[in-house]
Amino acid sequence: MTVGQWLSDAFWTSIPVMGMGVLVWLLFRSIVRADRNERDAYAKIEAEMRAELAAKDEGKPVKAAAPKAPAKPKAPAKKPAK
Repeated sequence: MTVGQWLSDAFWTSIPVMGMGVLVWLLFRSIVRADRNERDAYAKIEAEMRAELAAKDEGKPVKAAAPKAPAKPKAPAKKPAK
């Protein structure tokens, strides 16, 4: 077996592996994008509902608010020393 044949065999046997890698990458990419879009849509709906409730409580006309970035979770409170 010559070096050229060996390289050719290595190339042709690696194509299915690379193809499956690309398919898995596309699958995960579509899942992550769908999740991001769903979260954006939910944030928009929630912002509209909050604005509607606030307007209802204050008697003002309804105006949709822009969705805000999610708040960072707060650290748990420390217990005071005895």
